[in-house]
Amino acid sequence: MNIALADNVTVKECHSLPVWIQLPVILIQLFGIPANLLVFHAISHIRLGSRLTTQLLRSQCLFDGLTCLCALLKVSQPGRWYTGSHVINHLLCHIWFTYTLFWLFVLLSLSNLVCTAFDRFNAVAFNVSYQKKQKVHCGMFYVGMILYSTILVSLSPLLLQYDESKWMCVPYHHGLIPVLDLIVRIDSMCWPWLTYFIPCCVMIVLYGKLIALLRKPYLLAQTPKPEINPLLSKLEAKGKRQRQVAQSLTIATLIMQTLFLVTHSFDRIYYFLGVNGWTEYQVGSIPHLLGLWAITLNSCINPTALIMTMRPLQIWLLRLANRLRRSLNRRKRRAVHAINLPMQICSHRTVPFRPNHGERIQPVLPMELSQDTNDYMTCRTKAFSVG
Repeated sequence: MNIALADNVTVKECHSLPVWIQLPVILIQLFGIPANLLVFHAISHIRLGSRLTTQLLRSQCLFDGLTCLCALLKVSQPGRWYTGSHVINHLLCHIWFTYTLFWLFVLLSLSNLVCTAFDRFNAVAFNVSYQKKQKVHCGMFYVGMILYSTILVSLSPLLLQYDESKWMCVPYHHGLIPVLDLIVRIDSMCWPWLTYFIPCCVMIVLYGKLIALLRKPYLLAQTPKPEINPLLSKLEAKGKRQRQVAQSLTIATLIMQTLFLVTHSFDRIYYFLGVNGWTEYQVGSIPHLLGLWAITLNSCINPTALIMTMRPLQIWLLRLANRLRRSLNRRKRRAVHAINLPMQICSHRTVPFRPNHGERIQPVLPMELSQDTNDYMTCRTKAFSVG
């Protein structure tokens, strides 16, 4: 795993980060977390393509948001911190300090991208069978994602041990368990291939075939139409709409896959060089952390790629912005009305009395005059207190 896998791969405690690394990473995660939450909420109210595609895109936002959250917590507390409980310290040592939880969400996001590529290819190449077997595909995809992620991350908790006498985590030492040493060696060689090179090749092949299929002319458009058939026209219009949706979804997922290729490359290349002895791979060092933050950059940009390419998502977000603007305007009008209401009452009470022509003015009794005066003074007091 990505923590201490070879003789020349070491663990380095990192108690503090340079400000030029820490501040941009925090800002990126503060953008990525609400962006993923917003797109997750939006996709929950609309449908992008098929039901399975919509569910996969929603899962992508969930995994990316959790990755950003882990990265934000990591950069906020880069060093190891402990509690007064050995049980909690054991959990922190094996799950948090080994980056197990972080890599679990990263691998779930990666496997979700691969499943989305398979979903897009099946939707275009085998449309009829795809519509009938969406539930089967959904179960296969999510079972595969969970198995893939948990198997690859299962070795990570064993690479740090908690020493109760010292109240701290210590790295696993080679030679204590020969079988574990062999597994660690195999895992160190397979990790770059299973988490980067093979998924990249699979997605490149699938999207290459998918683009080739989408570039072919539509079948119904090539068939001769000697007479206008309403049913054929409806089928052709529906096919064009489905083709447009497939093209926009393909563009969105292709952008996300390209971002994955670029942002994950630094950490995998640095790790590959360290495993083969060409450089020293240090967990917690600045190159290692830069590779991790580049990975989280992918999770932050993915929702932006969906917003830029998916027209239904743009329409929903515009409607949400309009609703929020109208709600704010109503609140402002209510606040202004609440401030101006006492002044309007006072101005209504202080309007001078003008009798009609020929009407005799009735004298005001002292009791009535005093009552009006008291009401007027009370109204003025309320108006000035509100203002």
